[in-house]
Order: sequence, then C-alpha cells, then structure tokens
Amino acid sequence: MLRAALGHGAATLSLGPGSATLRLPEEPRCPALALAQLPAAEARSQLQALVFGMAGCIESLERRLEGSLGPISAKPEGLGLREVPY
Repeated sequence: MLRAALGHGAATLSLGPGSATLRLPEEPRCPALALAQLPAAEARSQLQALVFGMAGCIESLERRLEGSLGPISAKPEGLGLREVPY
C-alpha cells in the first residue's frame, strides 16, 4: 500500500518542528503517519545503514543486469561510498 502510493506520487509529506506527517490521500485505511525526529546519534546510524543498504542493492542490481545483458558500457567506476567514523 505505502510502496504503491509512493510509486505513483500519491503521498504528501508535511514537515514541522521535530516531526513530520506522511499522508496517503488515496488510502482510507491509513490516512496519515506521524514521524518523530530521532536523536542525532540514532538518526546518523540509521541513515548510514540505509545508505549502505541502498548501495548494496544497487551493486546487486548491476550484477544481475550484467549477467543478463553482458558488461554495461557506461557503468560508473563505483559509488565512492565508504564508512565514516563518528
């Protein structure tokens, strides 16, 4: 439900001080999601995990694409991501 709404742009995000609200106008069972701001250290670690998870998914998709189509001619040399200590 959420993925479909986000996929076709049917969601709105309202930002407030320390929180946000995600609304899915086309989904009556879930009219709004309240999102609270995390403490900086927790937000940093979750964001880092999200970014590295996304990078892993991109690498996996590139390998699958290369396997089905052969080498990708315009493939970037890498994402340039590295773990940053904090």
